[in-house]
Amino acid sequence: DQHGQPYTIHLDGSGQTALLPGRQIVAMIDCGPSGALIFSELRDDTANIWKVDADGANPVQLTHVPQGERAGLPNCTPDGKSFIYFHAPDLLLQDMNGTSSPLKLQLHSAGGGTRVSPDGKTIATLGFVPGPPERMAFEFAPVAQGATRFLYENVPAGATWFEWSPDGKALDYAILRRGAANVWRQPIEGGPFQQITKFTTPVMTGFRWSPDGKNLYAVRGTHSADIILLRDTK
Repeated sequence: DQHGQPYTIHLDGSGQTALLPGRQIVAMIDCGPSGALIFSELRDDTANIWKVDADGANPVQLTHVPQGERAGLPNCTPDGKSFIYFHAPDLLLQDMNGTSSPLKLQLHSAGGGTRVSPDGKTIATLGFVPGPPERMAFEFAPVAQGATRFLYENVPAGATWFEWSPDGKALDYAILRRGAANVWRQPIEGGPFQQITKFTTPVMTGFRWSPDGKNLYAVRGTHSADIILLRDTK
């Protein structure tokens, strides 16, 4: 919710239950086939990454950044063995057991967000590639390390969210075009983009494909405002 408190809820909207009461959660995502969760928690102006079971039990702190700094935007590999996080200005890859030091990724993320491909081999982000000239690009880096690949074609500068397509051949992203926020798809090998959804409302704050790739869940809405007339009564 708006106070950083996650909840569990049934698909029909019932059964809302606080998952980690008392914690200020900045970002959270599911992690691997076990259903575990990793999240960034803000505590005393310092944010670190934690892992818990699906029911919120057995919390384990995964990062230990210096006081006043923040580790955020965690993301997991599909096997749940490693995770990626943003510790400004770097994106770092770390094993879940903490047996090795974090590995700096050669990616230039604009906001720190990353997504790992369904096969677990490639990390994607949107970022500004140093110039001259500096340009925005889709960036792809192998999880096993290697050269970063850049795609400059049809880069959505105003995208608010992105995910891999279920088949791993494209990136899907949310963007406002012609007054409506929708999901669009860009093949990772280049080529024309295509519109996936046909919504008419102007707000989309996130979306996610179901594990089988058959359903798309989106968080969307509208803007509302009141006009108030103030008169001087003096």
